[in-house]
Amino acid sequence: MGKRLTRAMQDWLHTRGHHLGEDHVYISKAAYTLTDRHVRQIVTRLAAKAKIEGVRCSPHTLRHTGATLFIRYGGDPFSLQRLLGHSDISTTMVYVHMAGTALREAHAKASPVDRLLEGG
Repeated sequence: MGKRLTRAMQDWLHTRGHHLGEDHVYISKAAYTLTDRHVRQIVTRLAAKAKIEGVRCSPHTLRHTGATLFIRYGGDPFSLQRLLGHSDISTTMVYVHMAGTALREAHAKASPVDRLLEGG
């Protein structure tokens, strides 16, 4: 985790009264453990509130986006493999390929040489 997320997590744990040794970090307002179904419902509700439409928005999509951005911003595939818990590096390499594709597309769209030759 980065410095900002570490601080936010510390603040969250302090606010909710987390005690060392507890098994669960994320709990509901009623102190129930959040299940994967609860998390999906929260993400769906927040996506609707943010008016995110026409794209899939799920916990898996957020994980996928985070992994792609990690690579795009200079993270190495082996660290990402460990963060995601992948046993095989080939699974993680999907994100490296996707980040590279996005980079090529961005460069094609904003190529300085192409812009100069187009007169733009």
